[in-house]
Amino acid sequence: MQPIIIFSNEGKDENGTSHWYAENVGNAPAINVLLLGGVDLNNWDKKKILLLPALSKGSKHKLNWIDESRALAAVYTDIADRPYTTTMYDNKNRIYEKNILPNISATKFLWEMNKHDVAG
Repeated sequence: MQPIIIFSNEGKDENGTSHWYAENVGNAPAINVLLLGGVDLNNWDKKKILLLPALSKGSKHKLNWIDESRALAAVYTDIADRPYTTTMYDNKNRIYEKNILPNISATKFLWEMNKHDVAG
């Protein structure tokens, strides 16, 4: 049993705004989820690094704080503390059964964000 986080986009809303989601499509919870946004897979915006406590199996989190980022990543663990990473660049998700971004740490925590930033 392992968590699998993917990034999905449900298209533009009535205001023409596109919304990204981090969704756990695996069969176990994703714990200590570090979410990142940036221009590519080597350039992460420090203002777009957020720590979520967890994503339960089948849940998704709206990434209101992500705007025009071309790259997204999630580093997370399962309940046995095994690391995983998901990257998304140019709308292509890739899953790794290890932490490929070990030197990244959170600059914001979910509970520190404005309600507008995390509503969804």
